Parts: sequence; structure tokens; C-alpha cells
Amino acid sequence: MAFMGTVGARKNKWSFMLDAIYLYAKDSKNFTIPIENLTIIGAKGTVEVTAWLLTPSVGYNIFQTERINLDFLAGARYLHLKSDAELDFDLGILPNRERDIVSDSIWDGIIGLKGRVNLSKNWYLPYYADIGTGSSKLTWQAFGGVGYRFKRIYLIGAYRYIAWNLDDNDKFDDFNLHGPFVGVKFRF
Repeated sequence: MAFMGTVGARKNKWSFMLDAIYLYAKDSKNFTIPIENLTIIGAKGTVEVTAWLLTPSVGYNIFQTERINLDFLAGARYLHLKSDAELDFDLGILPNRERDIVSDSIWDGIIGLKGRVNLSKNWYLPYYADIGTGSSKLTWQAFGGVGYRFKRIYLIGAYRYIAWNLDDNDKFDDFNLHGPFVGVKFRF
């Protein structure tokens, strides 16, 4: 399960945006463990991952025409990742095991561009790209898609990719989230 949401405000050339992603994934598998002379113990392994990603940013419009809008932005990206593993044995004499595999948070500063290209009165192409560093070696995000405007409601279909290069981090390895999504934008 994942939840994504963005809240933003604009006044003249300045804008503020807070992007939030919550991710929860859990998987279990049953297996057997052979022990000397065909004694078999049944077990169930479960892995659970929870992640929060927050990206607050401030933008400034650097180019605007009837067809193209382009903002420069600066901000930060926060990642909190927690992973747990549990091993349950069918045999009551063995204790069940639960372990917090990793739980850590990182902050990175980012810069980027965002905007849209208007294809017609209703159709447009939204885009976003950023890059940064800090607690990670490198983080980046790219987003592109197609949108349709009604009066104050916008429908968007897009593809999003967020990545971290964390080679020097002792708790995390590289972490990536990507995939297509459909969204609704409300304008007040």
C-alpha cells in the first residue's frame, strides 16, 4: 500500500509545496527447516517495511508564457525507513524471533525544476525533476505525465521515479520507488 499527496500554494512568482509519501509493504512465507535425521520444523517468515518520504520546497517562477510554465525550486527530502522481520516456529519449544532489521532517517537538500506545457485549453504535460545530496550520496526524482483540466479539477496520469544512492550509509543500501499513478488535483 502506498499513499501520495501534495499540498501547495502560489502567490505571484513564489510557491510552496509539501509532497508526502507513505509506504507499507508486508510479505510472509511458510517453509520447513530440516534438522538431523529427517526431523522437520515448520516455520513462517514475515518481513514488514514502512517508509515516510517528505519533500518540502520553495519555488520561484523563472519562465512563463501562455504555453509554458517553469519554476526553479529548492528544498529538502526526508526519508524514514523501518524494516522488521519475524520468524514463527510451529514447534512450541522453539521461541519465536522478531528483529528490527533497520530503522533510520536521512535528510538531503534538493534543487530542481517543475512546470507544465499546455497543449490546448484543457490538455497539458506536467513535469518535475530534482537532484540533491546530504545524508545520502545522491538523491533524485523525476516525474512526467499528461493532464486534463476541468474548471478547478485536474486529472493526471504520470510515471514517477525517486531514488537514493546510499553506498556510504551503514544501515541502508540504495532505495528506489517508481511506477505509474493516476491523481486528482484540486485548485482553489
